[in-house]
Amino acid sequence: MKTGMIKLATFGVAGFVAGVLALGSTALAGEPKVKGGAGGEARGQKLLDGDFDQRIENHIKRIEEAIANHPNMPAEVKAELEKIVADLKVKKADLDKLVVDLKAKNKEAVQADRAKVRADIIQLMKDRLPLIDAHIARLEGRLAKHPNAPAAIKAAFEKLIADLKDRKVDLEKLINDFEAKDKAAVKADRAELKADHQQIVTDRKTLRELIRANRGAGKGK
Repeated sequence: MKTGMIKLATFGVAGFVAGVLALGSTALAGEPKVKGGAGGEARGQKLLDGDFDQRIENHIKRIEEAIANHPNMPAEVKAELEKIVADLKVKKADLDKLVVDLKAKNKEAVQADRAKVRADIIQLMKDRLPLIDAHIARLEGRLAKHPNAPAAIKAAFEKLIADLKDRKVDLEKLINDFEAKDKAAVKADRAELKADHQQIVTDRKTLRELIRANRGAGKGK
């Protein structure tokens, strides 16, 4: 029955967006340290060695390739991804300046640079919020177009939407705690967001399987 069938066409973009959201809330939420124990010194050495620069370049490349490979990507999603790319480039420039000032042992400049990098990290996390909203709106729109979809598919859509809304709440909490410099809360927030991501991956897998099964059943009739 055609009224109950939902296409899988947008899952490629949705999956990529989910990946960007995961990177934004966990991998990019850290702040490069120069002092403060072995862990901080190791992160500081990675900064000096260019490891953080390389991560940012890889992230930029991944997003730009995804935009190029999805010409029918929704305009609002493309715009948000392009903003993330622009903000990643700003962060890279600020990190490069931090490295220069660290090597020059310019303590005053380093302090100002680190404040800029923190602001960059916060902005990049905030950039993810509109992507979550767009993802939710797209899912809700697809579900609304199929009022006669099987109950199991509707339930799977609603579960994914609910978990995305939870993720947005948790990301907002991470941003607030990061701004407040509450290290213990940030650590807990990042663990929660990691669990959110894993749940969303499971939700999407379940939804895909249900849609495929429904399509197969429809073809058999």
